[in-house]
Formats: sequence, C-alpha cells, structure tokens
Amino acid sequence: MPTPDIFLSYNREDASRAKQFADALEAEGFCVWWDATLRSGETYDVVTETALDEARAVVVLWSPNSVNSRWVRAEATEADRARKLVPAMIAPCKRPIMFELTQTAELSHWKGERSDKAWQAFVSDLRRHTGVGAATTTSSTLPASGSEEDKKNPRSTMRMTLVIFAVLAVGALAFALYLLPFSGTAKLTSHPVQVASFTAEGGPAATLLASSLKNTTQEVLGDAGFRSRLVGQPSGNDGVAIKGTVITNSGKVTAFIQIEHMPTGETVWSGQFEDVEAKAEAVAVAAAVAAVESLNTLRDAERQDGLRLDPDDIADFIEGGNAVSVFTPNSEGKAFEIFQRLAARLPNSAHAHAMFALTLRDSPERRSAEIAKAISLDPRAAGAAFDARFSDARAVSPRELVKQEDLLLDGLRQAPEFAFLSMRECDFLSGMGRIAEARKYCVKAIAMRPTSSPIAWRMSRVESLGGDPGLAAKAIERALRYYPDAFTARVQDFRVKAFGDEPEQALERLARLQDISADLGQREIAALRAFVRARVSGAAGDKAEAVAGLLDAARDGGLPYDLAIPSLVVLGEVDQAFVLLGSSVVLNQRTFTGSSFLFGPELAPLRADPRFWQLAAREGLVDYWLKREVWPDFCGKEVSLTQCKALAAASTARK
Repeated sequence: MPTPDIFLSYNREDASRAKQFADALEAEGFCVWWDATLRSGETYDVVTETALDEARAVVVLWSPNSVNSRWVRAEATEADRARKLVPAMIAPCKRPIMFELTQTAELSHWKGERSDKAWQAFVSDLRRHTGVGAATTTSSTLPASGSEEDKKNPRSTMRMTLVIFAVLAVGALAFALYLLPFSGTAKLTSHPVQVASFTAEGGPAATLLASSLKNTTQEVLGDAGFRSRLVGQPSGNDGVAIKGTVITNSGKVTAFIQIEHMPTGETVWSGQFEDVEAKAEAVAVAAAVAAVESLNTLRDAERQDGLRLDPDDIADFIEGGNAVSVFTPNSEGKAFEIFQRLAARLPNSAHAHAMFALTLRDSPERRSAEIAKAISLDPRAAGAAFDARFSDARAVSPRELVKQEDLLLDGLRQAPEFAFLSMRECDFLSGMGRIAEARKYCVKAIAMRPTSSPIAWRMSRVESLGGDPGLAAKAIERALRYYPDAFTARVQDFRVKAFGDEPEQALERLARLQDISADLGQREIAALRAFVRARVSGAAGDKAEAVAGLLDAARDGGLPYDLAIPSLVVLGEVDQAFVLLGSSVVLNQRTFTGSSFLFGPELAPLRADPRFWQLAAREGLVDYWLKREVWPDFCGKEVSLTQCKALAAASTARK
C-alpha cells in the first residue's frame, strides 16, 4: 500500500462508522489506512505503527467507545505529539482531558453526505494538513445507470446487478470475518463497571467527598480504558461494581471502598483510606486509583479465554498483584504464597503460573519450569512469564544486550497486552540511547496502564531524555496526582526541575522528597541541596562545596549514581564524573537499565569526551549498536554518524 495520507483511529465497536469515514475520505481523493486494510500474513502491531508514523494526518473518531480505548488514546497521543492530529466527534462524549483543548470537528450528525457543510470544513482542514487536492471524477469510465445501452440490453443490466450484489456479499463476509476474532465470551472486565453512590456519614463534608469519590472513580476508570456507568445501587448479574462508605469525624475523613462481584454479590477487594479533611480530594484519588489498579489486575487474570474464576480466585489474584506492586520483602513473600496457591488451584491458568514464576526467587529450575508452563498454556496471558524470563537473562548475562532484547521482543509479540513488557522495552531502549524509539513503547505502556506508578514516572523520564521538560513535567504531575508519596516519582520530579530551566523550584521538591524517603539520608539531601544552590547562584564557592558533597555522598553508594554523575557534569566536572563511573561502587551497581541517564541533554559534554566510548564498550552498548546496526539518537546530532561508527570501532579494538 502506498504511503497513507490519513491514518484512521477508532474503536472496533464503531467499525461501521469508521468504514463510512474511510469510504467518504477515499471519495475525496485521500489514501486512507485503517486496520480493515490489513492483508493476510501482515503483523498488526508492525503495520499499524508504520502507518501511524508515515501518515500525514491522523483522524481520531471520538465516541463513548473510543474514549475508553487504550489503543485509540495511545494513537491520539502519538499523533498530537507529531502535530498531525485531526479529531472528529462521532457521538457525544467527554474526551480525555488532554485533548479537551484540541479543535475537534463535530460530526455526530453526519450520515455520509459529502455536501454537508461540517463535513466540507473537516475535509478542508485535512487538505491543509496533507496537501492533498480535491478529487476529480470522470463520467466516461462506465455508462450511466439507465443509459440507452442498458435499455437496449436488459441482460447486461441484470449481469451488472448480479455483479454488484456479489461484490457486496463478499465485502460483507470479509467485514464479518474481520470482526470475528473480537467476539467471544464476555468477561467481568468487558462489562461496564457500575460505580454506585457512596454512603455518606458525618455531615456535609462526608456528602461532598462521597460525590467526589464517585466522580473521581469514573474518571480514573475512563483513563484506564474501562467502560463505566454511574448508578444509585448496583444491579444485575454481570461484571463488577464499585461502592463504599465515606465517614467524617473530628476533622478526619475516611473512605471505605470495595469491588463487588456481581454474579455472586461477594466482595473481591476492599480498601480503607483516610487523612485530614483538608486532603479529602487526595483521599478520593487514592481510593479510586487503588480500586482501578485492582481491576487492572483482574483484567490480566482473565485475559485467558475459557478460564472460569470464582470470587476467591479473583480476590487472591488482586491481593497478590497488589503485593507485587508494593515490592517490599514482606509483600514479596506474601505474593509468593498467594501465587503458589493459585498455581496449584488453577493448573490451567497461564497468568497464575506466570505470576508464580515472577515471585520465585530462590529456585531457578522451578522458576524456569513455571515460565515454560505459563507460556505453553496461553502466551497471550503469560506476560509476567516473559518478564521473568527477561529478568533472568539480564541477571545471568548483563552485557549480552542483543540476547536480552530478543527475548523481550519475543514476549511483546506473544503477549502484546501486558503493559509491563512495553515498559521494559522503553527502559531497554532508553539505556541504549534510542530515546525516540523508547518513547513509543512508554506511550503504549501508559495507554494500557495509566494508573501504574512505575510506568508513569518512566514516561516522564523518557520525555526528559528526549529534551522536552514541558512534557516531562506534565507526565510527572499526572503520576504524582495518583501516587503523591511514590519515591521514584518524587525523584523524577526533582530531576525535572534540578536539571531543567527552573532549578530554584527543585529545592521545594527536595524538601518533599526528604519527608517521604528513608533511602536518602541527611548527607545525600545536603549534597543535592548544595548542587541546586550552585546551579542557581553560579558562585565558585557554592560549586566547590557542591562537588565535594556530591563525591562524598556518592562514593559509598549513598547517593544514586544517576543523580550524582549528571550533577557533576552540569557543574562542569566531567573528569570527576568519569572517576566516579569507574569506581567499584558504581561498577557493582551498574546494569543496562541504569544507563539511560547517560543520554540526557545535560550529559552532552560527557558524550563528547572520547572516554565515553570506552565506557559504552565496557557496558556492552557498543557491541549492541554494532550488532543491531542501530545507533543512539545523539549520533547524527551531536556528532556525525560516520564519526560515531569510527569511535565505536576504535573502542572495541581497545577492549
């Protein structure tokens, strides 16, 4: 297919409307790509991503279905970043908040008439984006219907009619076959989540919070791609419902929230959240996010077709998944016990065996067996098994980067809906200096799991590495709204300001980081504070104090090297940065996922030094670039590609 003028993004439940748009746009002279044009044997992800990148404009069809689609939101995000988003409203709905200010054509009324004024304005906008002129038509190709030739030869007319019906029948069959893979037994998370009115006890403040919690829950559900509906009380026997109670007492607010399994009426998850009344909104957000993350865990558990889960199974999957996300020694042991129990109780559950493998730490042979078992049962539902396999390869062969990525890409091919595999590839590519490519995987991951803290702060990091502090700040603000006390998110928040254009704002971030973290002691906080002061003042004395403090805090591993080294480089101490990079403490900490900081804009002076290539060769990066025949983004920008290749070859010769 030639390079498309237009990429059409829509939810499959709107397929008939999408076809109406595709046909009309083609009649206007545009070359349109939409996924119904996929040919047999083509790989969906590869072809779709290529078409999205190459299209001159991306038409997103917003509807109640598409606003809850993770894929449509990801495609819209990518198009917006590339400044080629041309959205249209095909049914009344509340668009995702980040697109509310984007001019959107109102075509809810449109039924396919090319003479419609709103349609014509939409087409004109598309012509400006694509540079495609008006379509031309000729009348000499086929005789007009009812012509003298037809009247003289009725059999010809009959044959033409039969041909038309045959074409329509084949088209209808093809379209039905296209939709067939999407049909199947409905799962709990495929039904709209019922969000019930929360009971309020304690006066007006409780009533206000109950209303806020209900609305916030629906908002977060929409962000995560769940359909939902507000109800007074849950009803019916399908899907799940979220409900609870809000209590205010003595200046404190408490929210009790639970997920009800509608077929049985049993509670499969519950949580309690409380704070002072002044932070009632934060309580509502925390409760809503916890509930939605629990539903994300359920969605992973029931991805496997034909698997029946009872309420006890669901409750265990949610509890185990939440324990894994906390990642403390106690929670890790708890997760191991839960998934060991689930794997024994549900021997045909790929996700149970995959999560059991992920939590198995001290038995490599058994872990390998569980990984293989999960993949053999259903690779699409075994995303955590591919994650565990990748982690094992990284631990055993930390410098064999091509092998590691091959395993990761194999997992992405077989389990494309497991968001954390996309997050891993974003991490991996960031560590290889391929920031633009990494960003695509972070966008996919955040579209699938926007309420995940690890994914959210990585989205901000990749924007920072790409040199866009504005987008990095927006991404971390979103992460902190959901997880205000997440340490890694707070570190990224500090990093955005400390290495950006507003270092004075980093001091306030540093104070907040100190309040929530036991990982950074007084010495480390003091070193970072001195760095920020030196950046703001530019005074030689402040710089000398900051350099001494950074080296002292980093030499024994107290201050993370991915904070210490950029700080030294920003202060002009490239030599000291290389000394620290060669120290035993840093060498013992180093893994490829920790090398992404080397490719941020602030480390350009370090990359300009010939010693960078020796470092890259030592870490296996040069070997990866040569074998993959791909190069970090700074090649061709900071230095020529030819020079990069020469430096790479020289570094391998010295190894």
